[in-house]
Amino acid sequence: MRRPDPDPRFTLIASSFGLGMALLDVTAGNVALPSIRASLHTDAAGLSWVVDGYTLPFASFLLLAGGLGDRLGARRLFTAGLVVFTAASAMCVAAPDIGWLIAARVLQGIGAALFMPHRCRSSAAPIPSPSSARGQLASGAVSQP
Repeated sequence: MRRPDPDPRFTLIASSFGLGMALLDVTAGNVALPSIRASLHTDAAGLSWVVDGYTLPFASFLLLAGGLGDRLGARRLFTAGLVVFTAASAMCVAAPDIGWLIAARVLQGIGAALFMPHRCRSSAAPIPSPSSARGQLASGAVSQP
């Protein structure tokens, strides 16, 4: 039995929320570096890995996740990516030392790579007019700095 398609407006909201989380995570991670240095007693190399621990897996898995979405389904990978990203965010909060924080940031990057390509595809879903223009405008507003 096939599940009914979700409301296109919900899809747009969920995909915009996912994009906002990924963008906010990059910004918050960079802003928090001085606090991370003080609380986890790390050096510049550790801080560099906090940033790179997210960026490298994100960039590396982005193309792979797009292909997996074609095979396994965009909705499934979008959901899995959000779950991994959210769990890794909780791990970042609870990280007792720099090693755990870097490992959690790697998982965050993988999670973001899983949902990001499917966020773009799902936000292109047809939205009933006249709300389509407002929905696409709201989605674009989230992605602009």
